[in-house]
Amino acid sequence: MGCTQAEILRLLELIEDEVFTKARDLEDAWKRYTLVKEHIRQMSLDELRSELGLA
Repeated sequence: MGCTQAEILRLLELIEDEVFTKARDLEDAWKRYTLVKEHIRQMSLDELRSELGLA
């Protein structure tokens, strides 16, 4: 079972909040994006849904 459109949109909002709104500059944004991406890769789909408040 894959992700729903709502889950994908919520994930994009999370990335935007964590990366783009908190970054001081482009280098900081890249570092934040890399950390978020790695965090997401290590999570199961159920863990991700729980973190996004969709479970």
